[in-house]
Amino acid sequence: MADVFAALGHPTRMRVMTECGRAVRSTSQLQRSCAPISLPGMRKHLQVLEDAGLLRRTKVGRTVWCSAVPGSTDAAADYLLRLQSFWTDQLDSLANSLEK
Repeated sequence: MADVFAALGHPTRMRVMTECGRAVRSTSQLQRSCAPISLPGMRKHLQVLEDAGLLRRTKVGRTVWCSAVPGSTDAAADYLLRLQSFWTDQLDSLANSLEK
């Protein structure tokens, strides 16, 4: 899960995941949508996302297609929901004790 948070901790990679969540995109399409970034720079970002299990790359001919891996962020999302619930409960408890 730490790999997922680290991978999503960069604006370019967040943009890539947003784009790939909408539709399968080629490396070139992603590079253009995240400009200004070089194609080698984009490939490095894609590798980070792939290593974290968030992205899948498939080569067809000379084109590399990228797609988001379904369910790859579920564990991270569940963790954030549990964390939010914990802190909401803590703050509610504090507010209640201050009102007394």
